[in-house]
Amino acid sequence: MKSQPLPRAANWIRSPTLDAHCLICGKPLGSEPHRVTACPNGVHERCRPWQRQPFTLESQLERLRTVARALASAHRDTVALGRRLRRLHDNWPPARPESAMRKVEKESARLRRVLDSLRDKLWV
Repeated sequence: MKSQPLPRAANWIRSPTLDAHCLICGKPLGSEPHRVTACPNGVHERCRPWQRQPFTLESQLERLRTVARALASAHRDTVALGRRLRRLHDNWPPARPESAMRKVEKESARLRRVLDSLRDKLWV
């Protein structure tokens, strides 16, 4: 059996935007930025009535707020631990070394928890 050459792709595969038109201006969607709203037709980005659309990036904004709060908390805990270590350094040896070390360990553990939480917020 002799194999037959395949027809040119343009002859048998139709681009979905080839015949698609903007539902607002009626012009072909073409290569202009657009969103498909009623397949295969859509709306050009420039034609879209943005003033009537809800803010589409709300979830990203909320995620940034969450990360900002976690960063602020991590910053506060880092500064607090640094101050405690600096005071411990300046007053070495302390009158009660066990108590001083427990406080440093407690603040270090808190900072680790905050940083772990921040890592989870960044990579989820």
